[in-house]
Amino acid sequence: MYRLIMAARDASIAPPSTGAGAGAGEGTGVGGSSESEHKVAATTTAARPSSSFHSRWRGRLANKIAVVTGGGQGIGAAIVRRFVEEGCSHVAVFDVDEAASAIVVEGATALAKTVCEQLHARGVKDAVPTNVAFFRTNMSSEADVATSVASVVEWADGVDILVNNAATFIFGEVQDVTGESWDQVGMLCSLAGV
Repeated sequence: MYRLIMAARDASIAPPSTGAGAGAGEGTGVGGSSESEHKVAATTTAARPSSSFHSRWRGRLANKIAVVTGGGQGIGAAIVRRFVEEGCSHVAVFDVDEAASAIVVEGATALAKTVCEQLHARGVKDAVPTNVAFFRTNMSSEADVATSVASVVEWADGVDILVNNAATFIFGEVQDVTGESWDQVGMLCSLAGV
């Protein structure tokens, strides 16, 4: 994945033409192989930033563009929220679970608006909310990863931060693991790893 991001940064991966364009807003499709695969969730709920936010005027990651693989739940979702609190301009959630990711994107977008309002109240008038988007990405598919990376580059104009958090689990006894399941773990590790 690191190789794909660096290649995109060097403009050797041409982003697909999707009609969404850079700066796509809430509720619109975001790049990729089809509109149904890459969606940005709508915002409907409010959120409150963590107490650590209140000690800083601007985040440590101001204007950075982040990709979080496996960002649809658990640790990945917490990383997405933290990146919003720290001031990233864009956070891309790469995951296969569209429903869980939609909830994360919705909550993170609400949090971004709250953070922005608090910055405005403190006199930081040029603060804008973080853009958070979901990109359906099967990390065991190099084609999916390449499509999503190209879509993020088109959407956000680059990538500054990559968090390789995606994982897969095989449940059962070691002796019952099939070769196909083991290959899936190996493929995910080779694509998601740096």
